[in-house]
Amino acid sequence: MSQDMNDDDIDIREYVEVVLRRWKTIVFFVIVMVFMAFVYSLRQAPVYEASATVLVRGGGSSSLSQYAGVAGMLGLNLGGGGNIEDLTELLKSKIIAAKVLDDLKLTQRIPGWDNPEIKRQNLISAVSGMVKTPKVSGKVLEIKTVSSDPQLAADLANGFVDALSFYWNELNYSEAQKKLQYIDSELPRVEKDLKTIENKLKLVPRADTGFSLSGQSGVQRDYDIYNSVYIMLKKELESAKLEASKEIPPFSVVDRAEKPFSKSGPKVKLNVIVGLVLGLFVGIFMAFFMEYWEKGNNRRA
Repeated sequence: MSQDMNDDDIDIREYVEVVLRRWKTIVFFVIVMVFMAFVYSLRQAPVYEASATVLVRGGGSSSLSQYAGVAGMLGLNLGGGGNIEDLTELLKSKIIAAKVLDDLKLTQRIPGWDNPEIKRQNLISAVSGMVKTPKVSGKVLEIKTVSSDPQLAADLANGFVDALSFYWNELNYSEAQKKLQYIDSELPRVEKDLKTIENKLKLVPRADTGFSLSGQSGVQRDYDIYNSVYIMLKKELESAKLEASKEIPPFSVVDRAEKPFSKSGPKVKLNVIVGLVLGLFVGIFMAFFMEYWEKGNNRRA
């Protein structure tokens, strides 16, 4: 056993001697790898990262089934989820990236993207690749985007938030909001018709006695009907606004993204350290290889 320990000591001593004898080779490869890593970092385009934070709440009682149904049409398999984790899939979906592409007019802002030979699907995939996997903390979602343009990075983050908010709110569209939208669309039409009948009523002659003529009575009846409908819609509008105001928005933006002032990449220090470690491994390997090669030549000689 004592002999084995002595042999181990000799082997370790030989290894150390090889390293010391070939230290110039090791240093050479370390310098080369560090230099290459440094040059590589300098040649890389700067990368800026922007982030936005949103708060997700549950919608109405039917929001889960609506979410699962629409998510299924988007090609997402959410099981029985419908919680905040599912937003990571929705965020990476093509329909979100397509909306960001159109809303921000990226084909006009990013050089080369206006090339008609580039397929729209490729552009959508490129936009989807600009958003990182969101960080989830409770019901808070942090969305991060990257770009070589700091302002574009912030616009992308806010664009993804707006697109996500748009589709999420549609999935959680409540009955009160539907009612409010319907009345908002119908009220101007009824008001226009009422104004038209009112103008007709002014043109119908009255008898000297002050009583309505037969022609006026028909217009008056139409006016009374439309006026009643108009008053009813106005009351319903106020009621719908009150109901909608009591609801908690299912999707709220906590912090919108701002233009970053410092680069997030390339990470020069990290790349240099990787180059240093890699250079050591390569240098030590070459030192032992050269030692083995030299001994082999000496034996043949």
